Amino acid sequence: MWMSSCRRRQPRVSVLSVLTGALAAVLVLTGLGAPGGVVSATADVSATPAAARTWIIDAVDDEQGARWVSRDTGTSEVTILVGDTVEWRFEFPRAGQEHDLTSQDTSSTWDEPVQQARAPGGPPISRTFTRAGTYDFYCSIHGPTMSGTVVVGEGDATPPPTDPEPPTVGHSSHLPGASATATPASGAAPLNVAFSAEVTTGGPVRPFAAGSTSHPGLAGDASLVRRRAQTYASLEVSGLRPNSHHIVHVHEQACASNSGGAHFRFDTSQPFAEANELWLPFTTDSSGSSGRVEVTRPQRAGPDAVSMVIHDPDNHALRIGCVDLAPGTADLTYSWDFGDGTTGRGADPDHTYAAAGRYTATLTVANSHGARVLAAVAVSASDVAAPQTGLSGGPARQTRSQSASFRFTSTEPGSTFTCRLDATDWRACAADATFEGLTQGPHLLAVRATDAAGITDATPSSHAWVVDRTGPKIRRPRPSSTTTDVTPTVRATVVDALSSVRRLALRIDGDRVRPVRHDARRGRTSWTPRAPLTPGRHTVRLVAIDAAGNRTARSWQVRVVR
Repeated sequence: MWMSSCRRRQPRVSVLSVLTGALAAVLVLTGLGAPGGVVSATADVSATPAAARTWIIDAVDDEQGARWVSRDTGTSEVTILVGDTVEWRFEFPRAGQEHDLTSQDTSSTWDEPVQQARAPGGPPISRTFTRAGTYDFYCSIHGPTMSGTVVVGEGDATPPPTDPEPPTVGHSSHLPGASATATPASGAAPLNVAFSAEVTTGGPVRPFAAGSTSHPGLAGDASLVRRRAQTYASLEVSGLRPNSHHIVHVHEQACASNSGGAHFRFDTSQPFAEANELWLPFTTDSSGSSGRVEVTRPQRAGPDAVSMVIHDPDNHALRIGCVDLAPGTADLTYSWDFGDGTTGRGADPDHTYAAAGRYTATLTVANSHGARVLAAVAVSASDVAAPQTGLSGGPARQTRSQSASFRFTSTEPGSTFTCRLDATDWRACAADATFEGLTQGPHLLAVRATDAAGITDATPSSHAWVVDRTGPKIRRPRPSSTTTDVTPTVRATVVDALSSVRRLALRIDGDRVRPVRHDARRGRTSWTPRAPLTPGRHTVRLVAIDAAGNRTARSWQVRVVR
């Protein structure tokens, strides 16, 4: 279907215009009249209208992504007439990154293929179409997202030749090298392990596409290693022009399929950019070798990372070398036997070993054709965590009792206990333990638990107490004879060797008096009457009780005279 904008009236043709048109056709045929150095298809000059026009298609990079946009249609498709010219432009800032124009022989065959790269602001690429047909093109750097079509009307279209099927790359039963990793491979149970199927693919780099003639001596090897949260790519080639800079990308199609297709992207929802791709640029040395080129990205590449392509140093749209990185990996499945009676699936599963032990995790990598490869990794989950010992019961800090009962607990079921009383050796003891016949004085019981794996608590629990069966001592009572002081201060020294003095009671002639002062640090007890004592003999009685409940009493007499 022709667009209405393509219809035009046939103007008068003067001799000058005929000569001018003929000269233009000669220039186009020789390539001198083709901006950007692209030669037009073989022309039938008599079929070219004198009023041909130029159609502009821009390379656009914006928030919607990279794409071709016709200024006439607003889409990536333009319908023109035989003799019209299409001009692809790369004007900054609409074109924000490098692009290339690559012709595709699909619906119609381009008489002369186009494959040229342009940086933003670079010169346009032009093509005058002299045969009717549907001509497809795309940017090989950005793949299907930048494809477009030129529909050429007027005249009989030439039927396009049928393209042969591309050769199959790889063998259906081939599997890449695979190994299993575990992080960590050992530790205390419960042990959380991050497993990964580490897949290595690669092979020899060979000349292809434009490189088959321009760089026939290109040779080398490349590899791609996919693992959990990481992709490692390496390349080393020779046979190139000395001191030349090459861009290298991992692509999403095999070498024999559309020359590798577009760049591989880790996240296809994000734009084409170095941070989202795998680039391995290099500059050859004086011998034309790259040396070892390596790059690592912090994420696992998906199955679409299937080839590595080397570009021509002078024209990045030309591809000169390629290696297939992933034959047979697109349909891989990953299954795991963790060795503890459980299984899992996926390239990077997580698993927790609840119990201590030594395990062998087995990875099976298979494809849809029944090919399988096995890998194994050892995991050791050890019981290195000591139990925590608990202690309850036991006597008060000061007690008169010569027996003590305790209850012991452990954070790990099935633990046993050992006890040490005072300076004795460690001995086995039950969870409920009673100690009899304790001597008077301080005691310390320590207890520790040992779990079923034989690991003993390094920080035993303990309980300290004092067996005190002797009351406080009351010494140096005064006054203890005759005094002329009618308000005499009654004094005594009260101390306890094993416990503290908890309570004092002072009575004068059977009546309890207060307040009684006691200096615990010095052991001094005193009381001074507020009213004079009557002359005569008075009986003083002091009772002292220690923290263990032991009681001591002492009585003496004082005579008050005037």
